[in-house]
Amino acid sequence: MSDAPRRIQRSRAKGWRMPEGAVYVGRPSMDANRHMVVRDGRLWGVWIGGTMDTVTCGSRLEAHSLAARLFRKDMDAAQARDPQAFSLTMARLRGKPLACWCPLDQPCHADVLLELANAPLRCEAAE
Repeated sequence: MSDAPRRIQRSRAKGWRMPEGAVYVGRPSMDANRHMVVRDGRLWGVWIGGTMDTVTCGSRLEAHSLAARLFRKDMDAAQARDPQAFSLTMARLRGKPLACWCPLDQPCHADVLLELANAPLRCEAAE
């Protein structure tokens, strides 16, 4: 495991094991993104969690980007709503690799979690 927390793509390949200390953040974990990237034939989209709406996107990259942006908005709202609970969640993820099923070449909500969880703490930023 490297020193810097990173995103890991889960795999069903024979013999693959999640690295020690990694945290799974995909469904159905409590850190999962409620906005799901979906595909219908050649069309990509994002199912908007909490609604029955799906937004059609022009590409897989666009769909993953939208899902990650929506997750970031959810995290900003969660932080504003309950800063203490948000801080506890980020502390639990801080410094750990995060695993999800998203391809590593696509944006993912785990990238958002890595950024938020590993942001400098206020006392670290002042130094």
